[in-house]
Amino acid sequence: SVRKTELFLQEFDTVVRNTECLLDLKSRKGGEYISAHSVDYVKPIFEVICWPMLATLSVLLESNDNKECVELCLDGFKHCIRVSGRFGLDNEREAFVSSLAKFTFLHTLKEMSPKNINCIKALLTIGLSEGNCLAGSWKHVLQCVSQLERLQIISANAKEADHFGG
Repeated sequence: SVRKTELFLQEFDTVVRNTECLLDLKSRKGGEYISAHSVDYVKPIFEVICWPMLATLSVLLESNDNKECVELCLDGFKHCIRVSGRFGLDNEREAFVSSLAKFTFLHTLKEMSPKNINCIKALLTIGLSEGNCLAGSWKHVLQCVSQLERLQIISANAKEADHFGG
């Protein structure tokens, strides 16, 4: 896993350097950048970039416990869910929401970390802020709430049993 992360970071650095070189070359040639004044361009561009973005955000979130990196990944998830929801891109929205829901670890027996708790908070925040655009993806938010309630009941019962010596 460490080797995989190192290879990913090396590849990422290579892509960044190549992109910087291309942008630098374009600016020296007097390349002209066109500013879009309409949201009509957002949907087709997002349809192209959303899958690599999902893969990148998921890999980084899975392999990294750095607080700043986790926050940036969660912001990326939130923004992608917002864009896909606002433009009615159901498959894309469902993919981002379900991927984020998996990082909560609420459906597994794995030990939770602060990263997983931040994922829970992000999913609940998305439910509050993007609720009108979530459509069928609401199921992930509701399952999250249901699992949290179940864990709270289990915890309360355990405390009660400890209190009575049972």
